[in-house]
Amino acid sequence: MPIEHIPQRFRWVSAGYSRWKYGAVVYNCTHETWELHTFGLHPMDLCLYLREVETRLAKLIGDVSKFEWIDNDLGFKPIEKAGGS
Repeated sequence: MPIEHIPQRFRWVSAGYSRWKYGAVVYNCTHETWELHTFGLHPMDLCLYLREVETRLAKLIGDVSKFEWIDNDLGFKPIEKAGGS
């Protein structure tokens, strides 16, 4: 599997909460899309292009107080905290 197709895990704490939630970005080679999974918290979102992942993920999970990529082989930036700080 090419490195650009390796699943990328992440975790975050929603603004105003204290528990970590987990998700993953997975490449779907059948449809040539990236799937954003938050494990039952939100409907799955699809990205056609890798460059859309950060923006679509930020919209999907909303404001966060903490965010980190568990796997970051593709050099994604962390999602900004609540209030854009």
